Amino acid sequence: MRISVGKAGEALLVRVSDRAGARGQCNQTADVMYENHPAREDTIVFPAWKDALSEHQFDQMGEEFEEIERQQFGKDGFVDAVAQIGQIEEALGYVDLARFNAPPPSIRAT
Repeated sequence: MRISVGKAGEALLVRVSDRAGARGQCNQTADVMYENHPAREDTIVFPAWKDALSEHQFDQMGEEFEEIERQQFGKDGFVDAVAQIGQIEEALGYVDLARFNAPPPSIRAT
């Protein structure tokens, strides 16, 4: 999933990337690679994977992934990780993400 930053944000990213030289080029290349990766996963890989498995196999894999999550992050792994991210965002002053987004375009009555 890619989050759109809008035209103003994209223009800013281009300016920053241009000033960063080779590092900016690496960032742009990584961005292009990343855009294509989830698109293929969502439209080709995951549907084919699901079609290749029986319902039982698919459910079993889900349980295995849940177990990996518990091993990696603890009993309530996902919930705990979301809470921890929230605490980090709050400590960094990122609680109100609207402060970092461009305002919505004004809507004119026709």
